[in-house]
Amino acid sequence: MTREQNFRISIRTQLSAFTAWLYIEGGELKRLPTSSFPSFAIGLGTTRYTSFAFNGVPTFGEQDFRIEINYRQDQLKGDQAYLTRSDDIKIAEQFFSSVYAPPVLAPGETYRIEQAIITGIKSANVDPKETRFSFVVEGKYFFTLF
Repeated sequence: MTREQNFRISIRTQLSAFTAWLYIEGGELKRLPTSSFPSFAIGLGTTRYTSFAFNGVPTFGEQDFRIEINYRQDQLKGDQAYLTRSDDIKIAEQFFSSVYAPPVLAPGETYRIEQAIITGIKSANVDPKETRFSFVVEGKYFFTLF
């Protein structure tokens, strides 16, 4: 399994178990079926190699990721939507600070995922006329290459 696959699967299984949120592949918020809430989708971003062996082969690196968390709230209940978002942000922070465990190194793998951290949270304003909301947790994970 590749490093990226392994990371996505570890986040997906652990976050689903910790929160009972549904994992989805993503999609336009307004088109998601009602049964898809609360849910999350994972996206991977830029990979940077941060250390190299004497022959130029990368030995350490990091990769950006983003998790979009989707939730619903009754129309015209903006205060409740903000409260739900705040609770969900706290859950995401708790997950990355004390629950997430990098996958165990399997025989034959040429990498090890060291840790994952949150680097920011992007939230859109809550429109009380809407019923579907989302926010994005941005982070990065660190890895070692053998």
